Amino acid sequence: MVGARNAKEIEGNLDAATLRLTIKEIAEIERKKEKKSELVTAGRKKQK
Repeated sequence: MVGARNAKEIEGNLDAATLRLTIKEIAEIERKKEKKSELVTAGRKKQK
């Protein structure tokens, strides 16, 4: 695997190679991707 530095790192990623999503799960991911996120900024208090 690209990026793995040792056997333990490869073992940790092997299960991801067999991951299968249902059509329902894929649709849920797609819906969440389509939602537009709002820009949130922290306001500053004016100093006197």
